Amino acid sequence: MVVSFSKEPGQALAQFNDSGYFVAPNMLSVDFCDSLIAAARRFSNAVEGHFHPVMHPHLLDPLFMKALSHPGIVRVMNSVLRGKVDGLQTEFFYGRPGVTGFAPHQDNFFVEAESSTFASAWVALTDVGTHNGGLYGFPGTHALGRLPVRRLERGPVEGQDPNANNEETVIPDGFASIDIIAPKGSVIFLHAYFAHGSHVNASSDFRYALLCTYIREGAHYRSGRYAKRTAIPLTFAQDGLS
Repeated sequence: MVVSFSKEPGQALAQFNDSGYFVAPNMLSVDFCDSLIAAARRFSNAVEGHFHPVMHPHLLDPLFMKALSHPGIVRVMNSVLRGKVDGLQTEFFYGRPGVTGFAPHQDNFFVEAESSTFASAWVALTDVGTHNGGLYGFPGTHALGRLPVRRLERGPVEGQDPNANNEETVIPDGFASIDIIAPKGSVIFLHAYFAHGSHVNASSDFRYALLCTYIREGAHYRSGRYAKRTAIPLTFAQDGLS
């Protein structure tokens, strides 16, 4: 099943609660998406040609702090997490042609926050679908809380996050996967426990995406040895975003 849609705010919030995710189209302008890509292409990971994901690009270029502080995204997060939020992590994915996707996982497996205090925003900086590394997920799994995982022996992949294939979430029987289509500039909002992964990029183009995660102010979270997350106070920065 392939899902691509637009929702009114109330419907979107209802789907987030019912299914564990929703897609908000046209949240970032095409020009702003292109400016983020151009900035990331200047980072050493691109210049050196290995295209490893860039952890915390908001510390390297203020454009990514603008993205993390995007008023529309932050308002949604304040709503779904029922309180004022801080940023927690950014990660830029080049998604080079041929790169392997993420195994099925729950974002909160890594963060270890209370599920009502943490959520993710996956920003499509180009049109993303099944052919070029798009997301797939298992609606309803968010309601099950933390699911068991099994270790994988695939090893690290150049151009991918080192945690992408260390383990995978065990999906219970009765939960079917769906593919999530994300046009350029759209944002996929993900519940802390929504089980999801990503396809291999089978296209000849890069699949650029930006992950932004958020935590309710004062809530517990795990910093992580690789991510080194830290709560980031947010201020709105509207110019050039939409």
